Amino acid sequence: MTIKELEEAVGMTRANIRFYEQEGLLSPARSANGYRDYSPEDAAALEKIKLLRRLHLDLNTLRRLQAGELTLAEALEKQLGQLGRDQSALDRARAVCAQLRAAGTEYQQLDAHPWLEELDRAPASERFAPPADELPPAPGHPWRRYFARMLDLALYGLPITAVEVLVLHLSPNLTSKAFIALLEGYLGFALMFLLEPLLLHYWGTTPGKLLFGIVLRDADGSPLSLSDARKRLSLLFSRGLGWGIPIYNLYRLYKSASLCSEGERNPWEWNASDGRAQRMDIPENTWRCFAFVGAQAACLAVVVLITLQGQLPPHRGELNEAKFYDNYNFYLRYFDLDARPLGPDGRPSAAEDGTGGFSMELFPSHSSQWTPLLTAGTVTGFQYRSEFTGSFFPLSYLNSPQSLGLLAYAGTLPGINCLNFKPKQWLDQISDEGWNYDVTYRGLRITQSARFANVENQSGAFVTAPDGQEGRLLLTFTVQAA
Repeated sequence: MTIKELEEAVGMTRANIRFYEQEGLLSPARSANGYRDYSPEDAAALEKIKLLRRLHLDLNTLRRLQAGELTLAEALEKQLGQLGRDQSALDRARAVCAQLRAAGTEYQQLDAHPWLEELDRAPASERFAPPADELPPAPGHPWRRYFARMLDLALYGLPITAVEVLVLHLSPNLTSKAFIALLEGYLGFALMFLLEPLLLHYWGTTPGKLLFGIVLRDADGSPLSLSDARKRLSLLFSRGLGWGIPIYNLYRLYKSASLCSEGERNPWEWNASDGRAQRMDIPENTWRCFAFVGAQAACLAVVVLITLQGQLPPHRGELNEAKFYDNYNFYLRYFDLDARPLGPDGRPSAAEDGTGGFSMELFPSHSSQWTPLLTAGTVTGFQYRSEFTGSFFPLSYLNSPQSLGLLAYAGTLPGINCLNFKPKQWLDQISDEGWNYDVTYRGLRITQSARFANVENQSGAFVTAPDGQEGRLLLTFTVQAA
């Protein structure tokens, strides 16, 4: 039978039944799907337990009875003696109550000492109360707990994203790859294992749980030990989050939520040290669900700000040659372009085959260099000069170094920040201007002049040399304060 059927048959709550299972007084069989399958013998055993607990026999006595170490007659004989002592204590208490009432003494004038001596003449007793054989209620609320966990993971991921974008300057093309996303997830889990046991031990909650008002404690209300908090997290990671393995983690989340919805406990909701059930208090405030939406939106906003900040060059303010070249190489990596970085002389570093710069298969001869523009000894801009020899000159292809240099300089201008620096708007200033242009945009003058030799079709997006001949192109591009 199911646990619901067993509850109805025996007249005992699910929490009671689980308590006796935890205490080892009931061991139901498991069906093929892993669920408990209670038999009529289990129901009869529970009725025996219920009866003897009503007679105030302790749990250890019940275990000895089940193990055959003690006969029922011996257990009842011992209990009769205890109940007799309890009855004597109750009778003495009843008599003292009656005498105290007859004396008519008011509370303010009461002298308690002689009456305490009167009570102490009776045998000591624990004044048996009905046994509280019940586990803390199962937490339930799978969706609230899931959203709390997702918010925690989002928060753990924020510093990982910040390091990737602001420190390592990883290209967006790289961070979008599946294996990098998986690595980010496991780094977030590593941070979770570092911080969460401390949070649960000292405060009984995490940021996500706190938002939903969730507090986790031992059954008696004391904080979880660090050891139990760590083991709880290990079980949750393996059994609840499926080791973070894609697809499998969805299956584990489904199984955990199903168990939770049925009023059962998941494996991590028991202390590993003593086997006691943990207590999780979850208030049912609807406003907390809206607060969760706001918190997730705030996390997303932080990620957007980090991403926008990551578009700015590493060196801001006044530039020298080394800083400009470093900014240029930053954007080379950022856009994941197939090109050689600039060296300290402003020239592309040579590849193993002796070529440099962008892949120049179309150009048998190519040389280029960036140099600073100085005014009274102060750098006020940079100039790019490049000479090509070949049969075909495509404008969009040759614009790449200028684009990188433009962003490397524009991102350092006064008043530029992560909210108003839009790379596309800057690149639009040169992408549609043809071979020759002179543009001023946001305090920056951008110019380019192109000189051709032995070419035809000099207008449009590309230029060609006559068949079987080589043409020559000299480009001069500058960015400087207007």
